[in-house]
Amino acid sequence: MRRGLLYEIATVDGKQELDLLSGSLTSFKITRPVRYYTIGDGDVGRPDAIAFLFYQQERYWWVIAVTNNIIDPINEMTTGRILKIPDILDIYDYYKAARKR
Repeated sequence: MRRGLLYEIATVDGKQELDLLSGSLTSFKITRPVRYYTIGDGDVGRPDAIAFLFYQQERYWWVIAVTNNIIDPINEMTTGRILKIPDILDIYDYYKAARKR
C-alpha cells in the first residue's frame, strides 16, 4: 500500500484502487473570500468540471466537495444548488502545509 498526500493506493483482488484519506481533507481551511456558483444542467454530478472551470485543474474537484459537504456528487450536485468555490491560494496553502507534515 502506498500513500499520497490525499489518498492511498491499495491492491484489492489484484487491482489497484485509490482511496481518499478523508481525515487529511478536514485540515483544508478557507482564509480568503469565496466565490459562488450555481450548478447548471451540464454540471450535475461533475465537481471535476466545475473545478476545471474555476481552477483549470480537474484534480481540485475534492476542494469543491469538501467545502460544500458533498459526499455523493451524483446525488448531491443537483441543478440550482449554490456552491462555495474557495480561492486557488487556499488550495496552494493546503498543499504547502500538507507537504510539511
